[in-house]
Parts: sequence; structure tokens; C-alpha cells
Amino acid sequence: MGILQEYFEGDKPLPKFIPLGSVYKEPNHIFNESPKDVRTASDVPNRLYLGDLELSSFTIDSKGWRAKYLDAAPDTWTLLEYEAADENFQCKTCWRGKAGWRTIAPPDEGYKRIARAPKTSFPSEWDDLMTKRLSERYLVAYQHQPKDGAVMCAFPDGFFMNIVIPIPVPRMRDGIRLLEEFRENTTIKTPVMLYYTLCGSTVLYCLDRCNPHVIDESTIAWHVMETTGFIMLKGPQKHVTPEGLNILDVVRLHYALNIGCTFRELERVVEVLAKAGFVGLKEDVGKEGFPFSAEFKAMIYHEPNSPSVRNVGVQVGDHGDTRRVQYGSFTMLDAPDLLPQMAILRDPVASMKEGTEKIAFVEMKASGVIEKIFKEIGLK
Repeated sequence: MGILQEYFEGDKPLPKFIPLGSVYKEPNHIFNESPKDVRTASDVPNRLYLGDLELSSFTIDSKGWRAKYLDAAPDTWTLLEYEAADENFQCKTCWRGKAGWRTIAPPDEGYKRIARAPKTSFPSEWDDLMTKRLSERYLVAYQHQPKDGAVMCAFPDGFFMNIVIPIPVPRMRDGIRLLEEFRENTTIKTPVMLYYTLCGSTVLYCLDRCNPHVIDESTIAWHVMETTGFIMLKGPQKHVTPEGLNILDVVRLHYALNIGCTFRELERVVEVLAKAGFVGLKEDVGKEGFPFSAEFKAMIYHEPNSPSVRNVGVQVGDHGDTRRVQYGSFTMLDAPDLLPQMAILRDPVASMKEGTEKIAFVEMKASGVIEKIFKEIGLK
């Protein structure tokens, strides 16, 4: 069995999925599903889409009732209104002053239509503003909602986002600490889940623009091994573009840290990631290594409504166009295999136990393969 095959074959291949766990802080209480039967604030959800119920906003009289949900972000809210005369049940949303979707439903459908409506109507202005806000502070690549694809919108927490960060093996154990930081954070109200997936990516280095002391044809194999913890899957291959640029292609193996959260919490989640050293700050642009260079840039995208289309065809680069990274997928597992494994994330004890054991195995496996290579070339 060759060196590369040791990663994927034999009795103990690298795990393709490693759970860390989930954080569920404030479960939604049981509420009255029919708007006609609402009498008090306890009969409506305690949080909805973009905010938590503002108790003082709840009003009810013979004309109907009204409840508003607020977030710490300015001018961000969800509004529920029931008009008794017309029997209209309405839901309106606004994020940072940008109007979102509005849904009108008959009372006999209750929250069902309100839960269905947003799946194909994510406001493009929200994507534009979120891109601007994040790119001003962090080294991230934000993907807008695909025009031809529905996105996941769960009731009552709203649109789900996925943050994917390629991570070196020596930093994987820090994911356990990161989970604890999310548990201790008091500003995040909706669920957050964390797990690792094994994947590969192609990096195209422009030798004419890269720092030769960092990226060089003779040392690229060492660079990939040093920054990921694994040897290259393929390469290096050199070619020249029609513009005369010298490009070096390598296919690397690595784990990706996946963080699932709601759109409402996205900025707060990214802030935690940056403080913990998983996301680079804008002032760090130009630095090499994790988490600054394009090889480790955090990618943020809408969780698709259909798992069969997730994580396809993403490409990211850097400010100087020194390299581009191409991802065909962020996992080596097909959706039917990935989704059942994600069920463990709801069990914090089981997730932590399995995750800790698998991370330790990955560390041992990665170092063992590198030691074999050193022995083959006469290094210790």
C-alpha cells in the first residue's frame, strides 16, 4: 500500500466526519398554533426569525393582536399581526433597515405558510449588506443565495448559513475549545453546530506574484505538508497561462471546520471565530498561513434546502491574485451518508467523546505518514 493510500485504505482510514457538538441555549416554548386562539404573550413564539419577543410590544384587543421580535442589531425585527375582521395573519421582517419578506396567511394555516414562504425569497439586499459588513472587517468569502436554488429556512429560527474553514491538523483540537466559547457566549440565542469534514481542494499558485521565500516550485511539497498536516494528493504541476503567467497546481488534502448558524447570528458567530483565531481580520491581509492566506479563507454560504446540491463549485482568491483555491465539495461523503452522521451533534456528550477520539487518531495518522516519508528520504 502506497503512502497516499494509508489515508484512505486499510483497517483505519481517516474519518470523513468528526462531530464536535451543538449549542442549543434557548429552546422555543410551546405556543398556540392558531392565531385566533391567542390571548396572552405566552401563546406566541418566544423568538422568531430575526429576534426575541419584546414582551412590551404584545398588544391584543377586539381588532386582533400584535407581537414584535427584536435583535441587538439596530432596526432589526420580525413582526406578527393578526387582524380579526379580515382574519389575516401577517409576518413582516426587517434586517438592519432593509425590508425582508412579508407573508399573509389565513388563520387556518397558522404558522405553516409563514414557515414555508421564506425558503425561496431571501432578500438580495440582505446578501449585499452582509457581504459589505463582513468584508470590511474580516478575510472571508461570502456567497450570495443562488438564484435558482431554494435555501434552508427553519421555523422559528430562520435562514441557516454554513461557515467552512479549511484547518491544519495541529489546529483541529482547538475546535473543542471553540465549542465551549460558543456555549459561554451570551449574545448568541439560536443554535450553533460544529463538525469537521475531510475534503480536498486544488490550489493554483501564481509563481510570478507569490513571495518566492514562501511559495517555490522546489519547496511547495513541504509548504503543503507544513500548512495542512498532510502530504499532497497530486502535483505539483506547472503550466503557463495565455498571459504568460507561471502557475503551479497542487491538490491538497485537509479537514474543513463546518459551523452552522442562523443568518441572524452570523456576524456574532464570525466575531467569535475571529477572536479565537479561526478567521483573519482585514488588517491581516497579505499574511501567510492559517487563517490569513487564501488557502484558509473562511467561506460562508446559504445552507441549501436540498443536501444534494450543497458545497459545489466554490473558488476563492486573495487580494493580490497570488493564488486561487478551488473546491468541488467540502466533504467526501454523499448527502445520504453525511446526514445520518450529523444526528450525533444533538448529543453533547457523545459528540465530544467521538470528536476527541477521532481528532487524536487524525493527529497520530498524519504524523505517522510524515515520519515514514522522512525515513524514506533519510531525514529524522
